[in-house]
Formats: sequence, C-alpha cells, structure tokens
Amino acid sequence: MPTEEIFVRYGMTAARYLEVLADALSKPDCDPQTATTLRSIYFSHRT
Repeated sequence: MPTEEIFVRYGMTAARYLEVLADALSKPDCDPQTATTLRSIYFSHRT
C-alpha cells in the first residue's frame, strides 16, 4: 500500500502502521494463518 494511502486511511506514517500491524500479529487472539500470511506480505521483503 502506498505511503500516502496509509496516511489517508489510517492517519499514521507507514513506519507506525507497520509497528501497529506487527503488534497486532503478535497478539494471542490473532489467527495464526492470517498472521503468517500478513507477515509474508508486509515483512518478508524488509531488510
């Protein structure tokens, strides 16, 4: 998702969005399959 769209939709920077997403994916009530899918999309290409 483009940085500008993240800001418009969620009112936060892309970096903050990724922090919030990572936190949500680590919660025990997050579905493991969903968490794995989202991690592969958002975090697999980051260095």
